[in-house]
Amino acid sequence: MDPNKTLLTNIQNLQDPLKTQALNAADFGKTTAMDALAPGGKALSIEVLAGRAATMANGPAREQFLVELHATGSLGGGVRTPLNLCLVIDRSGSMEGPPLEYVKMACTHVVDMLNQDDVLGIVTFEQMVDVLMPPQRVTNKQMIKEGISHIVAGNTTNLYEGMRVGFQQIIAGDQPGRATRLVVLTDGDPTEGIKDFQTIVGHTAEIKSRGVTCTFLGF
Repeated sequence: MDPNKTLLTNIQNLQDPLKTQALNAADFGKTTAMDALAPGGKALSIEVLAGRAATMANGPAREQFLVELHATGSLGGGVRTPLNLCLVIDRSGSMEGPPLEYVKMACTHVVDMLNQDDVLGIVTFEQMVDVLMPPQRVTNKQMIKEGISHIVAGNTTNLYEGMRVGFQQIIAGDQPGRATRLVVLTDGDPTEGIKDFQTIVGHTAEIKSRGVTCTFLGF
């Protein structure tokens, strides 16, 4: 197998993980859609948007794709489980400028997707950790988004403490029948407090053991 050779395959033929799907140059910028089949119908649709039409075949390259997963509602009547969600936002000095602005956009988008059955808490961290919004029902989206828009960059990055306080907010807002989610938005470079990688990973494992799903988004 030549690792520098691109093999063409049909998008429906996904059994061979070594084959690369080719994009038609005329379709660049368009979305490729696939449906995941489930008994009785389609449960999930997947949309993939490539960052560019082509890449070099004779060397390593980093590619970017936007992947969107959509529940079609064929199973479970289309009603999702209410959330107990905490957004943990890195506002350290290294996030100043476009990274923090994109974080604000992402968090605003999350708020727009929530409803009054969801519980949301927001924690920001730099050298110090602040609870921007204690866990509460999402009843005033505009007020929440205005609070997010006023976040400004600070000093060093206390990632561990931000996660710890975020987990405390999740526990405080815990109610039966909710999906618990901790979403950390950061550039991932701890420079304050506990900086040891293994300790941070261990803390994440401890949070997971308590039934809380952690998602880390890099900016």
